[in-house]
Amino acid sequence: AEAASLASELYARSLVVDEDQRIAFANDTMREFVYNDMNSLQRTALHLNAGQVLEAEAGSSPGALATHFYHGDDWSRSYGYAMEAACDARRTAGHAEAAHFSRIAAEVAPGVPERVAALTTRAESLFAAGDLEDAATTYSRLVTFSRSISAKDTAQAYLKLAETEIERCNWNGARRVIDESRRVMEEVGASEFELFLRAE
Repeated sequence: AEAASLASELYARSLVVDEDQRIAFANDTMREFVYNDMNSLQRTALHLNAGQVLEAEAGSSPGALATHFYHGDDWSRSYGYAMEAACDARRTAGHAEAAHFSRIAAEVAPGVPERVAALTTRAESLFAAGDLEDAATTYSRLVTFSRSISAKDTAQAYLKLAETEIERCNWNGARRVIDESRRVMEEVGASEFELFLRAE
């Protein structure tokens, strides 16, 4: 109720406007001014309310929904919309946008499988966008889940990390990744790993 009252007040003062069938601040300066005058609970409530209003409207952008629910602390809804926005962006070669939304999804993921899916999408998107340093960092995070994901998924993550290091011309890094992948796969007893690695 407080968020709806606040939104109505902002609209009445022309601090927010209708823009492409959504509510937006009149300009960046206005947004900063209003944000600085609100406490964190008010900002959170405003974002949650905005997400709920947009969710009720057909054709709302998954990216806008993900962002509002993220800032509104409704992480379960944010995760689903962030992954949808990332997948939409990847289909249109918006790799940087896909990386952005999959970062949000990884942060709010409710469990390990969801986090792994988000990190995989982020790493692949960063690689495709040419951001090899962040791709390598994300693949490195992904392989830390080796005990929670299948041997095949772990092997794929290590292979992509090695490929990223090679693209970065980091030959020593690629060698370390390959050696580490063999050690981890031996520890988990993944006999099919060697065949999979050779096939790739």
